[in-house]
Amino acid sequence: MWALVENEVLKFLRGKKFLIFLLSLILVFVYGGFSVYHEANEKRPENLMDSNNKTIAVLNESIRYDNFQGDKNELLKNIENLERQNEVYQKEISNMFKDKEEYIKGKIAILENQKKYAEAEKNTILEEEATGKLQYYNYFSSSDLTPKRDYEVSAFEDISKVISKVSIILIPILIVFAASDLVSGEYDASTIKMLLAKPVSRGKIICSKFISSILIIITTLTLIELITFLVLGFSTNFRSYNSPMLIGTKYAMVNEEVGAVLGSTYLIEAWKVIGITFIVQIAFIICSVAFALLLSTIFKTTVTSLGIGTITVAIISLLIFFMPFPFMKEIYPLIFISYSSTLEILTGALNRNLGGSNISISLGLIVLAIWAVSCFTASYKIFTKEDVLT
Repeated sequence: MWALVENEVLKFLRGKKFLIFLLSLILVFVYGGFSVYHEANEKRPENLMDSNNKTIAVLNESIRYDNFQGDKNELLKNIENLERQNEVYQKEISNMFKDKEEYIKGKIAILENQKKYAEAEKNTILEEEATGKLQYYNYFSSSDLTPKRDYEVSAFEDISKVISKVSIILIPILIVFAASDLVSGEYDASTIKMLLAKPVSRGKIICSKFISSILIIITTLTLIELITFLVLGFSTNFRSYNSPMLIGTKYAMVNEEVGAVLGSTYLIEAWKVIGITFIVQIAFIICSVAFALLLSTIFKTTVTSLGIGTITVAIISLLIFFMPFPFMKEIYPLIFISYSSTLEILTGALNRNLGGSNISISLGLIVLAIWAVSCFTASYKIFTKEDVLT
């Protein structure tokens, strides 16, 4: 059995497909890294001040408008809040925060104003966001660690963000690409009869293909993620593996609108987020390979199995992460593609996007296991029962 696995691994590594897969993964993670850098740069205090000033200008223009019929006092409060934020940002730009405590006080002042505004507006999402960030900065008040500035990037806290970005659409498509010809490739190369003529059971043949693909994809992906982690660390900062991260925010429908469940957000160490991401990613890879194997077993040409696989993954990913339908929020948790991005699940961002769905890590592991077993079992039965020699 393991000799077959070794043979399949060597065959995969020697093929052009592996080189394409490897180069594609590298490009994808380069994109993910630059995206995280860009988003962090947008949060630099000078950029935030510029955004606030533009908003203040628009609000002032609205107040001066002769036919304005809104609440001017509300607009004035918004302007005052933005100006207070700018005072803190200006101090940060001028490096006037002499120590960690002064910086934390400045951030807490902004967040407390944000929370009061959210409470007055009954905006539970904004209120819970402020409450979570207050937890974050209060944690550092009694810790030896220093809070990460919003515009800073660090290896332990941001590697999960990079993985999350590339795991939406891109990684699932690459996995399907890598495993799309496990069986159909033998038909394309006209080697299927020669393969089945060997004194080895069909069950062992398909198991070896399944296992070898999983081993190659997990190993390759893990190595590239490790390299990405090191690049992030050496080019910016590693920071502590115990650095806290905010997760767990829950969402529910309130008066036909999505609202946050107050008090649901909590802190967790960065290393735990990385560990959970790694576990779910392995489960997702196994499930995706099983799905690609099933397509490769059903359809006798790689072009067909690859085309159907990539189009299916792309469309479903778009419908989950970018264009979700509210009436499908009870169905999305049952689709394995929903669990491609672990951080989206941990932070609750995915459930918010889906209108208060109930997607979770524990449910994801169960769903992924069911999909993997079902797809592999179907592939196994088709391959072992079908007579391809006639």
